[in-house]
Amino acid sequence: MRTPEARWERIVSASQGTPAPAAATNRRAAAVLMGLSDDADPAVLLIRRTARLRSHPGQVAFPGGSLEAGEGPVQAALREAREEVGLDPDTVRVRGILTDRATHASPYLVTPVLASLPATRGAAGAWHTALEPRDTGEVASVHTPRISELADPGRRFTATLQGRPTGPGFAVDGLIVWGFTGGLIDWLLRAGGWEVPWDRARTRKVPAAFYRPAGAPSSGAGSQT
Repeated sequence: MRTPEARWERIVSASQGTPAPAAATNRRAAAVLMGLSDDADPAVLLIRRTARLRSHPGQVAFPGGSLEAGEGPVQAALREAREEVGLDPDTVRVRGILTDRATHASPYLVTPVLASLPATRGAAGAWHTALEPRDTGEVASVHTPRISELADPGRRFTATLQGRPTGPGFAVDGLIVWGFTGGLIDWLLRAGGWEVPWDRARTRKVPAAFYRPAGAPSSGAGSQT
């Protein structure tokens, strides 16, 4: 069973009602691929960044990165997904370009590109298990949790860093998802009609492995994407 077409349309429509961030100078354009499999319970394509990176080490993210000269958001998102995890762009169906979002701790204005990937069952579903880090200097691992897992109230919490709430968090597939990506997934669940009521008062500290560079002193502050 596939994701109903009305579901994709609902998500794109919800984005059109999302206020764009105020114009800001000195922000670099970037794009991420919000790739969901075309299943009744879609798998969501996520990566975990390596601990060696100076920017957002160890954090979970959608594939993506900065736009190169002459690129638009779709081209950049597809290129990054191919470079990072080997996703064949010919298997991707772009469903919509969503409203730009500003990151909190880095100078980016990010355009999410919503896309459907082949269903994980059948001949075309090999991508689900075949993807792996291609750019091993940036990507530590590839993950494809189901929407139902991300929507599970038992896996949801308000993430905290140094005692301060940072926004929605998720514990799934051995990961802690928070920051920019956690907020985007929270919005996706709500926009797509997948959200299940959960306890926003329940908090969980973000483990150091999901924000601190490898070998950094324990007192170092983390950055929120």
